[in-house]
Amino acid sequence: MIDWQIQADTFGSCNCDHWCPCQFEGDPTHYNCEGVEAFRVTNGHFGDVDLTGVVGVVMYSWPGPVYKGGGTMQTIVGEGATPEQIDAIERVCRGEETVEASNIWWVFHAMSDHVLETLVRPI
Repeated sequence: MIDWQIQADTFGSCNCDHWCPCQFEGDPTHYNCEGVEAFRVTNGHFGDVDLTGVVGVVMYSWPGPVYKGGGTMQTIVGEGATPEQIDAIERVCRGEETVEASNIWWVFHAMSDHVLETLVRPI
């Protein structure tokens, strides 16, 4: 497993009226779930790749509660990132190189049947 660590300023939200009921095996407010996580790495690495300054967004959509699966995920990395940084962020956001179920990225990826190609865009 590759040694990695990320410290970041983050923002996340979903389309529910209140705090995420999926975390407690409840149903989303509107039955489907649409969520987003945005981040700016303030300090981090993936192996020898420095991730400091990389920005990104991961968007998710599920037809019902997250824990029932069937979701779609899309990762977007800011256009200033190098190919090595893009690969690293993609792998982290897909829950790779981590212990099973040890972070939210692993869980969300495991609950997503459709993983779209990572995009590089201005953020």
